Amino acid sequence: MGSEPEVSRDLVEQKLKDERILTYNKLSYSGFSQTFSARDLENGRSVAIKRIEYGQLNITKGPFSNKLWRLSIDKRLRNEIIFLRKLPASCFKLSFMFTCHKPSKLLVVSELCNMDNLFQWVLQQHQPILVQDIIGFMQCLLHALEFFHTHTKSALNLSPERILFRNLMASSLVLAPNISIVETLNELQGAVGRTEHVECWSPERIQAATQFNALPIKVRLLGRPNRNLSKQSDLWTAMVLFYFLISGGDWPFQMSENAESLLEEAALKIRNIDVRQLVSTVRHLNNSSQVFKSMFVKCFELDPGVRPSMEMLSQTFAFEQNFDKERCVKLKDSFLGAMLARSSKKLELFALLTDTES
Repeated sequence: MGSEPEVSRDLVEQKLKDERILTYNKLSYSGFSQTFSARDLENGRSVAIKRIEYGQLNITKGPFSNKLWRLSIDKRLRNEIIFLRKLPASCFKLSFMFTCHKPSKLLVVSELCNMDNLFQWVLQQHQPILVQDIIGFMQCLLHALEFFHTHTKSALNLSPERILFRNLMASSLVLAPNISIVETLNELQGAVGRTEHVECWSPERIQAATQFNALPIKVRLLGRPNRNLSKQSDLWTAMVLFYFLISGGDWPFQMSENAESLLEEAALKIRNIDVRQLVSTVRHLNNSSQVFKSMFVKCFELDPGVRPSMEMLSQTFAFEQNFDKERCVKLKDSFLGAMLARSSKKLELFALLTDTES
């Protein structure tokens, strides 16, 4: 293989002077086909949006974190890639022209995931959905996006540097990778001084890393799938992520520079989060017991010692899903109801969860 063609710095600076080309929060969308165009309202450029439909994925029989689950996503994405390759070049509205030895077109395809379909798919699963399952699912989705990018490169490997969430009510949730074309081209040219970032760590992890002057570079949003999700710091990250999924808004912190001031800013933003109002707007949370609501609110505490464990939160939520009031009334005289009554531990927890006066 020959050496990489040289990229014209002048042309890069002229064509890609800023990164507003992929400003998703100021886009207007039109059409609902698999590949459709959008327009950046800030500069009028046309943008191609690739939509990944998860409604057609097969229902899995095991936990979300297992290998088969990831393979099912990969298989679906491979089918999407085959579909993409059959489309004419005119279907992709976003393209950049830059000069190497000869003019070459770089096609950049981005994804738009309508999470309403995704949530509906999750609710179709037969097994109980645990909090840690949802977090594991978000990890798998992140890796699926990376897979998609690394297998659909046209001229450069445009892996997503981070995932942006915006306006995330269930019916309008948008998941969009922020692909920095400028950074990629600078990297090809050997440019130094790239800005690194830490996405959404818990305050105690940032503080510990700051004390030892050991902030890692390019930490992924939720790490790798085999990461231990039972730690309170991971729970904080997951809950803050969930808050911004539902409400939209700015992240508590992004850049790794001056971590101490970022901690103060993050603490202020988290303190201003009206978690109880958030709970009232989410149907599944609003219908949950006071016990679970109280645990949910405590997940946002900056002090890790106050937060509940991931296991307890998951078990409580799963218990409520499987033994809600209406179902328990129907099963009162049934065999399952009798079996439930024999378990003093479950009966105690059931009494707590269904106590409306607490």
